[in-house]
Amino acid sequence: MKKHILLLVGLFILNYGCSTGDIIEENNEITGLEEKALLTHLAIDMSNGDLNVFKKSSSANAVTRTIKFQRSSGYFDFVYPSTDCSPYLQVLIVGNGNATFLGNFEVINKYCFDGENPVGPIYGFLKAANGDEIFTQMIGATELPAPEISNFEYIILGGTGRFEGATGSVHMYGIIDRINFLFNLEGEGEITF
Repeated sequence: MKKHILLLVGLFILNYGCSTGDIIEENNEITGLEEKALLTHLAIDMSNGDLNVFKKSSSANAVTRTIKFQRSSGYFDFVYPSTDCSPYLQVLIVGNGNATFLGNFEVINKYCFDGENPVGPIYGFLKAANGDEIFTQMIGATELPAPEISNFEYIILGGTGRFEGATGSVHMYGIIDRINFLFNLEGEGEITF
């Protein structure tokens, strides 16, 4: 029974995709579940009432570089009940890969799912072997005519260590195995850090 429920949930996730409107509110205000997710998973300073995600000092020299993901693979996991997503199902996309500036890395994407669509944003956490992290948010997902190929668009929301205050965008594409809940992606983008 559990296997059938997970299969159905996975098919909903992958078949319906995520539009930008499903993931980011048009006015970019952070409220409710989104605020809880940010405060739970990102180190955020809201002491002055503003959202500050790991900003570099104004004297830091930022550079923009191409970031390439040679590979990223892993699996989908489902958590119910979840304290982070109650009363919804929590979806975890867990894997590892290799990318410029990160080397070998671990990745986790997290979001809450109501059975048809994500509830709130889809946040990602890329952790390099040295512990430095890049924080991302998915802003779109589409499928090419070949049904096994999917495209994902991310923005970079900061990070830790050398990625503190990072910004940018990443386009990932590849195969999603809807039967076994596995993914195999690659991609590239730009990162300013």
